[in-house]
Amino acid sequence: MLPSAAIEILIVGNRLLFREALAALLALQPDFRIAAHVPTIDDALRIVLATPVQCAIIEFGSGQADFRSLCCSLDKLNKQTRIVLMGNVLQMQELNALRAVAAGILPDTATSALLVEAIRQVAAGQTWTELPYLDGSSSLPHKRHSPVLTPRQQMVLHLVCEGLSNKEAAEMLRVSGSSIKCTIQQLFQKTNTRSRSQLVRRAMEDIRDVVMRPPEFPGGEPASRVHRAAL
Repeated sequence: MLPSAAIEILIVGNRLLFREALAALLALQPDFRIAAHVPTIDDALRIVLATPVQCAIIEFGSGQADFRSLCCSLDKLNKQTRIVLMGNVLQMQELNALRAVAAGILPDTATSALLVEAIRQVAAGQTWTELPYLDGSSSLPHKRHSPVLTPRQQMVLHLVCEGLSNKEAAEMLRVSGSSIKCTIQQLFQKTNTRSRSQLVRRAMEDIRDVVMRPPEFPGGEPASRVHRAAL
């Protein structure tokens, strides 16, 4: 049974496996309850208007095309719930704008223990300052070394993060299922992971540029567009 003061958490991110992995991780805490995980801030707004949510965890990628619109949406969400951003804030102008709408900012390299502590502090109405990006006293976070991937490995990784099965990925790349399985094993080795969920988590931490930039697939279409067309 959940404690009476359970913290309601909403996870927002456009990668299904990333959301599922983070939800499973946070659900292990006895005082946390995952209200939902959704792909967009608009979805999050609809949820928080109907259900009290203490903390929204939102993945953030530096260099988003419509940053002004993103900040506007975050500001609306901020009026309903406290926001913790997870991602790589690589531009100072972005950091300055995000300080106004977020109660905490953590890099993707943050440990699960650090994230849990940040959620509890932010849900209690405080500002997360262990990594003091919000008060301007710290420099921008640095990324860890990223593994070097071949074009094929980048394509397969992108499809895994999109939630495609081996069979679906094989059909999209016009190769055999065994070829996809072999490439995924190579990705496990290069990223020091053992499962698809761990691979997605590592990709969101250290290989975000690969995940967020759809590679060109057979036929010249980006992965996300081809995937949508196939649904």
